[in-house]
Amino acid sequence: MGTSTVVSTNRAITGTDDPARLANARQGMFEYRCDGLANGTYTVQLDFAELTNTKPNKRIFDVMIEGVEVIPNLDIN
Repeated sequence: MGTSTVVSTNRAITGTDDPARLANARQGMFEYRCDGLANGTYTVQLDFAELTNTKPNKRIFDVMIEGVEVIPNLDIN
């Protein structure tokens, strides 16, 4: 949710078997939603490659699942 733009990089992304998937990112979004899922147990996997704000404390956010904060103050740098 929110207005976003796509940024890309040609720099090498290490630590992944699929660097092309992480070479593009959305900026400006404030929420991702997965509405309409069937009841059940799900595994949530978060994969990050910071393309622009590469210094610590530049993009800190909380991760909430079903309204519960599961990771506070995540700084991916």
